Amino acid sequence: MQRILSHKLWGEISARAAKAKRRQAAIAYVTEDLLGLKRGDLLVTDASPSAIRSGETSAKLLRTLLRRGVTVHSCAGLHAKAILLDEVAVIGSGNMSGASRSALIEAAIMTDATSTVSGVASLIAQLVRQSPALETDAVEKLCAIEVIRRGGPTTAGNHHRRAKVVPLGHNAWLVGVHEIDEDLDRREQRMVDSTTAELAQLLGRREKSIEWIRWGGGGRFLKAGRPGDRIIQVYSRKGASKPVTVLKSVPVLDRRRRGGKTFIFVAEPSGRRPEMSLAKFNRLLKTLGVGRPVGATTERLLAPSLADSIWSGWNTA
Repeated sequence: MQRILSHKLWGEISARAAKAKRRQAAIAYVTEDLLGLKRGDLLVTDASPSAIRSGETSAKLLRTLLRRGVTVHSCAGLHAKAILLDEVAVIGSGNMSGASRSALIEAAIMTDATSTVSGVASLIAQLVRQSPALETDAVEKLCAIEVIRRGGPTTAGNHHRRAKVVPLGHNAWLVGVHEIDEDLDRREQRMVDSTTAELAQLLGRREKSIEWIRWGGGGRFLKAGRPGDRIIQVYSRKGASKPVTVLKSVPVLDRRRRGGKTFIFVAEPSGRRPEMSLAKFNRLLKTLGVGRPVGATTERLLAPSLADSIWSGWNTA
């Protein structure tokens, strides 16, 4: 699914958001809640004093969202408008405001293309990591700022640290993985535990919903893969002579190096049909014109069109 939205843009986005289990957004300025944000949802916005003073962001709305259980991060200098509604991404021109909803001509793309969804997830994760979470006391101070509307935020004299966004992954990979026999050593286990806890807190996920893959050698994925990519795992269980299961495409959340090994952190497969038998997956590939079956040693970079076709075929198989 890929659509360009303009007429009644926020009406369509709001309708999609109402059906989503979770809403995440990085939106520069917010004065109205057009996503129906709920407990457990995530918002990154410019809540700097200058944005509050100019009326571009509403401190009172942020206070309401906090009371509702929404996690809010302030990123001064943010100008992005990117939304993640479960496995659908929206990228466009509109802030969350009454003017954007009813007066301005906006445009956005709404898509479930896996590369775009992963890229938006990576962008939001990077911004969250570098942007302070707003607590009640801080928001109350923002609410005390006198609002003087001048048609835009006043940035003169502000010397805020600009968030750095590393290049976003946009590739999809098909790789063979296997359950390891030995336990992690103590340093590895500490790193895995701390990274899992950090990602869970930043992304509002349960720790059990974050998994890791350990790479001990080389390979194309280890060299070129990065957060924001998606990965389909051909999974071999401990002691099995060959894989029997393929895990649904999931985003790469982070990667860490420890003791000569690289750890790739990914989301747990979820939703409808989180895994598929190897035989059925190879049949799906064959219907898509891929004659070469996958196995335990597979490591392939997928063309974007093939990755999207696999995603669509997986959901309808």
